[in-house]
Amino acid sequence: MVDYTRLRRFRPYVVWSKEAVDLWNKAFGIYLKIKRTKKFTEDEAREIVADIAYLRRKCFDLRRRVGRFLLVPVDKQFIKKARTSKLVPYYLKEGFTFDEVIGSALSILADARKMLSKKVWEYIGVSTRGFDIYYNPFEEIYEEVHPHTGEIVERSEAVKIIYTASIKTRGGHEPFVAEITGEIVVSKKDLEDIRKIEQLIEQSIKAKIRDEYDTPKIELTKKDGKPRRLLSDLILKEGIEFEISYQSETGELYGVIERKEPRNRKSTRQFTLKLWL
Repeated sequence: MVDYTRLRRFRPYVVWSKEAVDLWNKAFGIYLKIKRTKKFTEDEAREIVADIAYLRRKCFDLRRRVGRFLLVPVDKQFIKKARTSKLVPYYLKEGFTFDEVIGSALSILADARKMLSKKVWEYIGVSTRGFDIYYNPFEEIYEEVHPHTGEIVERSEAVKIIYTASIKTRGGHEPFVAEITGEIVVSKKDLEDIRKIEQLIEQSIKAKIRDEYDTPKIELTKKDGKPRRLLSDLILKEGIEFEISYQSETGELYGVIERKEPRNRKSTRQFTLKLWL
């Protein structure tokens, strides 16, 4: 059993308990506001982002001040004042320690920031560092956001699209195994634009492989009418990743074809293609 009467004799314990639950309630309130609001203006969104950042700082400051009391249960008289809602899986109950209450508040703020991003900014994809990339249409800026804390890690006017694919043939006189990478920097492009650019990258790489490796087979097919397996038809898309970039948009796709040859040898071909974005 927790002796709350004894703990309350230490005045900072009461102050910390009230502050912890107040922070939790404010975090919870922001989450509910975002969840219940369908649309935000730019000013409203930025005000909420500022509020989230302020509460996060307060949470870390309280955690520092509480120190060795982190594993002590928060005063139950304040726990009873915690807000509740059937709409979200957040709650406080008697016995929760300072570490649990503060940690819960930080988790709520992270979820709130992420939910706000999805409602206001466009989710583009995952960065090479494992963070989330969003497009801010108000400022025409790309933002790299930490998936767990919701903090903006980096922002820029441009983003690099990195397309990866592979080709593998089995058997035959000369098996073909290659990895293909294509990179292009774009700016002021929303999600719809970027999806179109991804398709353009795929088409351009397929045409490049066709020109580089399939032309002899195509000519033979024209002569004898026999269908042949084309490498450009065997391209397997591996994935798309993104990087915040500080380069300017040029419309140029930089690519690399790395072919694996017998005896663990490799040959590399680089190419540049102009895309009309």
